[in-house]
Amino acid sequence: MNVDRRTFLLGAAAAVFTGCAGGKNDPRLGTQARAQARKTVAIDYASYYAPIDDVKRLVGERAAAVGADVTFSNDPSGTAAQVKQLKAWTGDRGGFNVIAVAPFDVAAVEPIAADALKRGIAIVSYVTPLKNQSAGIVVDRGEAGRLLATDAVKHGKRALVVRPPSAPAVPLPFAPGFADAEKAIGGVVEIAATVDAQADADAQGVVETALKSDASIELVLCWNDLTAIGAASAVNARDIYVGGLGAPSLSDPRALRFHGALQALVAARISDLADALVDLPLAYAQGKKPGSRSVPVTLLKQGEPEVDAFASDFAAS
Repeated sequence: MNVDRRTFLLGAAAAVFTGCAGGKNDPRLGTQARAQARKTVAIDYASYYAPIDDVKRLVGERAAAVGADVTFSNDPSGTAAQVKQLKAWTGDRGGFNVIAVAPFDVAAVEPIAADALKRGIAIVSYVTPLKNQSAGIVVDRGEAGRLLATDAVKHGKRALVVRPPSAPAVPLPFAPGFADAEKAIGGVVEIAATVDAQADADAQGVVETALKSDASIELVLCWNDLTAIGAASAVNARDIYVGGLGAPSLSDPRALRFHGALQALVAARISDLADALVDLPLAYAQGKKPGSRSVPVTLLKQGEPEVDAFASDFAAS
């Protein structure tokens, strides 16, 4: 194996060192394999953590810039597929010093992560934290909620909050983190009512119904960018402020057009998240222990330069 070669295995992939044992202190790792391990990052990503295609592209670009090798596994079929992949990567023939994971089901991942740590394999969580981890890529949803509410309160106090569904048909890994944002929102504005929605179509319907039943609502604050698009369509010409969070990143560049009543978005850039997916695990692969990385959130308003920067992260913006 040429240890200077840059290899980017994006998609469902096997371990780079098939036949080598996992863990940086394993005596079965030869000199070349050890050198390769120090520049190799394994990312087990769930496609429910949108936008998967743009994240894969940006991860590849960052890896190329820093000379890292990336094995990127996307597990679109759910918990069972992810558990199988993680067990293979953390097993005797996995070969990785560090694995970044975006867990479908925290309870299913925890025992695998705990065993990996005992075997000397670092575990880096992506946005959804694990109890058994070396570090995490963190987005402060409380700060995101505070930024949105602080901007919204200039327009009024009474808010309709669009929350994630309590029992979605498919997993919504970012949904649990909205509790921190909602608490922060409630500390700034009055939450007059809440409704549940997942995307633009259902959000439009429930927001229309809520506004008909309560004419005093001045703000509609949404848990993700898709529901903010739907809420903006529901408001039409009414003088109601609509704002949304990325959950924690925007999933659809349509939101950045700020059509209709949509006035603000708060989110982390997907390029910042992709950089962290490479840089933080790579540091652990090299024997460093930098701890968790917090990816900042930004308040986006129509016509401001930050909007163009966020849009540039999307291939189809």
